[in-house]
Amino acid sequence: MERVKNKESKKIKEFVRGKEIYLMFAPIINLLLAEVASYFALEAFFKSPFVVLGSKYYALETIYPFVMAIPLLLLILKRNPFSFGYFYFLILIVSGNILAKSELFYAWLDVLYFLKLGNLASYLNSVFSSAKGIDVTPVLLDVVWLFVLSQLIWISAEKGREMEERGMSAKNLVLFQWAFAFIFTYVVYLVYPSFVRFDVGVELPLIMAGIVGIAMFIVVAVILSR
Repeated sequence: MERVKNKESKKIKEFVRGKEIYLMFAPIINLLLAEVASYFALEAFFKSPFVVLGSKYYALETIYPFVMAIPLLLLILKRNPFSFGYFYFLILIVSGNILAKSELFYAWLDVLYFLKLGNLASYLNSVFSSAKGIDVTPVLLDVVWLFVLSQLIWISAEKGREMEERGMSAKNLVLFQWAFAFIFTYVVYLVYPSFVRFDVGVELPLIMAGIVGIAMFIVVAVILSR
């Protein structure tokens, strides 16, 4: 009797595992999204003033494979390859070009002049002002969109796993949520640039445009996670 029960339990486990195979795609999809976002962020980083400042002390080109390897390492550790921490890191490495357009940053340089650090202030001004013409808004939009999409996929997969553990089939629901999340967030991604420019040549300040864009994606994330 015990052997029969063990065989039946094994069959049930194998059946449940078979039903959950589709959930294994969530980490893989998030890994791909993280790698694409990394590529965009690194392309912007190597055009930023940070590279000019850091290249004197370190060959920054060597960080490329290390940054790209972080999502893979998170996957191996069975964590979300596109974590919040990694998202913040990608935003950080793009921030050099944001500072180049920040009046607050140049006001801080004036403070350095006041503190009799004119040489340092002049050097930083020359480095950062050269990047004023670089627009990183599209890169930020790409990274935010990919991150929000990855979070929705991850949350949906977690809920699907809980349903499967309770004996409920979640495959169709989860796949529908993934498709809907992609379509809905991609529509916001396409509409956002027109929204912040109002199509009349009036542009929001970069910081306000970023806040509006992130707010729009958060609203979409809340709606889709319901």
